[in-house]
Amino acid sequence: IAVTTTKNSLRNPFSSTFCMFITQCALKLSFITCFVPIWRNSARISSTYSTISSRKYAGAADLSTAYEWFAEERSETEHLTPLEWMDIMHDDESNEKKGQEGKLTRSNTFRTMPLYPLGATYIPTNSTQTLHTLRNVEPQNIQMAQDLKQYVKDGNAKFCAVLRAVDTGRIASIGTVMRVVEYDEQLLWDGITVARIVLQCVAEERVKVRSIENGARWSHERRLLGTAEYLIAQVESMDDDDYQGDCNNASDDIAEKDEYCASLLNKTYGAVREKYVEEGGDATTCFPPFAVDALISLPTKLIENGGDVTAQASFWSAAEVWQRFCQTIKEARRVNLQSEVNEITIKTAMAQGGTLNLPVHREDLPFEVRLRLDQMEEEVAREFIGDGIDPVLDFQYLLGLESLDERFQYLHRMILREQRRLDAIVMSKDEPS
Repeated sequence: IAVTTTKNSLRNPFSSTFCMFITQCALKLSFITCFVPIWRNSARISSTYSTISSRKYAGAADLSTAYEWFAEERSETEHLTPLEWMDIMHDDESNEKKGQEGKLTRSNTFRTMPLYPLGATYIPTNSTQTLHTLRNVEPQNIQMAQDLKQYVKDGNAKFCAVLRAVDTGRIASIGTVMRVVEYDEQLLWDGITVARIVLQCVAEERVKVRSIENGARWSHERRLLGTAEYLIAQVESMDDDDYQGDCNNASDDIAEKDEYCASLLNKTYGAVREKYVEEGGDATTCFPPFAVDALISLPTKLIENGGDVTAQASFWSAAEVWQRFCQTIKEARRVNLQSEVNEITIKTAMAQGGTLNLPVHREDLPFEVRLRLDQMEEEVAREFIGDGIDPVLDFQYLLGLESLDERFQYLHRMILREQRRLDAIVMSKDEPS
């Protein structure tokens, strides 16, 4: 701060000029110390809880469905038990109290393990036939992977993957324990600095997040600094019992019940799959080749002949196949959207004349073009969410259901929802204009 003094102020430190200067400094200091924290807190609250239209589709380009507002709407419209969410930053008494609430009282097994917030939900198939790839590039995730490396061989390299909402930043209270089975550390050109670590993981079991030990490290400031400290949480296992329901009023005979359940799932799933992969179907006419191949490669049945849908392993495997189906549809639509965005971006950049510098950054485009692209992404995101073929929140609900009976009913409900949507499209096309 540059200060200009007068002879009067030097002779008399309590002169009016000097006092005025001191007053101005005090006012500026009080503004900084008092207003800025208020502004930062209000900004944090706004970014965390605001659901205004401009923030509703924060992950529009990725077609994300991991929104709290969407979860709330679905709970209301479909009469579901609302999902429980936890504030990472407020990991003290409020989260601990929330973590102790609910029906989960069967297990007294508490464990402490790394917590990994992600924009995905993982189905606990506990099978090496289904591996999940996680590419870690952020400092805290690299540190977590390095700390787990020594436990990979003995099968104890585990962490809890939990869904993180795009709009609020909060996490779901139920996650999935992931076991690392393959570790690949990739270095930069210097041969020393770690560029990223790729983990291959098996989704083992459902757990309830009871508390977060170091939520303060999730602060925006510490994340900007790139600190390597990762989250640590206390979790509790959720016991899974085999199927106890009546499977839509099927016979009480176990063999007949199994056959009926498998038939019900397979029939609905088969009808949906056929509408996508048949000649002239949605996939063959609208999707990129990789998506068509992926859908065709999926099993034709959720429950193979002789499979027991009333057993946990069979059910979770069936749920995981449907999740892959939903994820493939999402990726196909996202790639189509990105292709259109890229085409408009390149055409606009070329029309501006001069040398075409790649990649073209959106902020360098004219305002009206940027607005058009934003509106296009939001429109596709809104349409995708409205269609209801969701690979994230639907399966988060599935993880939270207490009994296998409830989970079976909800899985069938998800597939039936898509079947009815496709049937409605076919009917609308057949109607005379």
